[in-house]
Order: sequence, then C-alpha cells, then structure tokens
Amino acid sequence: AITLAVTNNPDSPLAGVSEYHIDIMAGPEKALPATKTYTASLLALYLFVEGLRGGDGAPAQVLPELAEQLLARQDEVRALAARYRFAERMVITSRGYGYPTAKEAALKLMETSYIPALSYSGADLLHGPLAMVDNVSPVIAVVTDGKGGEVLQPVLDRLRGRGADLVVIGPRHQVEQASAGFVLPTDDVAEEVQPVLEIIPLQLLAYEVTIARGQDPDAPRALAKVTETR
Repeated sequence: AITLAVTNNPDSPLAGVSEYHIDIMAGPEKALPATKTYTASLLALYLFVEGLRGGDGAPAQVLPELAEQLLARQDEVRALAARYRFAERMVITSRGYGYPTAKEAALKLMETSYIPALSYSGADLLHGPLAMVDNVSPVIAVVTDGKGGEVLQPVLDRLRGRGADLVVIGPRHQVEQASAGFVLPTDDVAEEVQPVLEIIPLQLLAYEVTIARGQDPDAPRALAKVTETR
C-alpha cells in the first residue's frame, strides 16, 4: 500500500516513515485542543481529493472570507454558551458531511469543559439513544445545507416533538425552527466544504462554555500537548 501522512509538522516521525506527505501549513498550534489543525486538515484533505478527481478546488475559494466573518461573531457564541454553563450532558447529532463535525465538537467540549458530550449520526440517534433526550439535556444539530441536511430533517422533527432544547448550527431557515442556534452562511457554499465553516462556531462554543464554567480551555486536566501512542 502507498502511505500518505497528513501532518502539521513536515519533520514529524510520521512524515518521515511515509512515502508521501501533505503539510497542512497551519503554523504553530498554540491551543492545546488543536482547533486550527483540524480545520486545516479538512481543507487539505478536500484539496487532495479534488486533485485526485481532476478538480480545481474552486468551491474552497469562498472559505477564507466566510471564516473571518464567523470568527467576528464571537459575541453570538458567547450568548449561546450561557445555555450550557450548567449542562450535565449534551447530545450532538448530524448526518453526511456534518457527522465528523458533530464528533469533533463533542470531543472539544469534553476535553475543555468536561461536559459529557455524546455524538451520534442522526440515523443512530433514532435507533435507541433518542430515549434519553428530554427538555433538560441540550441537543446540538449540525445541519449541512444539502443532502445531509435533508436526511437529518426527520430527526429534527422527532427532537422537536420530544420537546428537546434543540440548538441548530446551519442555514437560517433551520435555526429559525429551533430553540436557538447559529446561522451559517451556506448560499453558494458547496456541501462538501461546509464542514470547514461548521466547526468554527462549535470550537468557539467549547471555548466560551469552558470560560463560563471558570476553567482554562488552554490547560485541560490530564491532557498533554503531544500524546504518544504505540
């Protein structure tokens, strides 16, 4: 098999033992939760796949400006974080391209704020875990504008039917039907690159929730900058 490493350090041992290497060029990762490493990895992998299929990466050209706009809306995220300051458990769900976003958001919330955050595909959520959803434990739905959002719609309907505290990260029309949310710019943004934008307000949310709980997001307990695995 051909080996390809994707790292933020071209001098890393992983890059050294791989036949090929993609440097995501995110620069020094100052945040222990490694937020920009994740978004840069998404973009690098998208561009890699685009190259394999002969694309020019044009759908990604809108991302830098839109990402800057999202970062400028931190006050909105801070207001949203007030809902989760005393949360004892959270559920995060999505489908399609948004599913990895749900997984990554849950990880960031757990490692910075220590809130147990369970991430499920919308399909899996309906097959049992839906029973634990009530009007106390918040549910965050990452709604990608496209096929992923379409197949998530029955899940959103069931969650609203159970009276869930539903927060949507996605298009405006979906946010308006939820308890609260954060509107993402999705007009003229291809579905396959939306995850690069979806994770940004959730990374900010993990930061703001952690601050609201009186903890330091850059010094999570029991975590080290480099984790060795064997």
